[in-house]
Amino acid sequence: MAARAIGREGIPARAISMPRWELLDAQPADYHVAVPPTGLPHIVIEARTALAWARYVGDRGSIMGLDRFGASVP
Repeated sequence: MAARAIGREGIPARAISMPRWELLDAQPADYHVAVPPTGLPHIVIEARTALAWARYVGDRGSIMGLDRFGASVP
């Protein structure tokens, strides 16, 4: 949904869902480079802790997430 909204503004975007870190980690290194692609800015929005994303995004983008329990519910 976010990628489509950004796309309507003329900005190409790709949404990536990664429910299990270990599945991505089991892929070859060239796959890691392709998803997400290098040379483009990365924005991560995570409903849970964003801590693990740092190893995938590095200095190529921004990471936003909840780093405390219970903040997403009343």
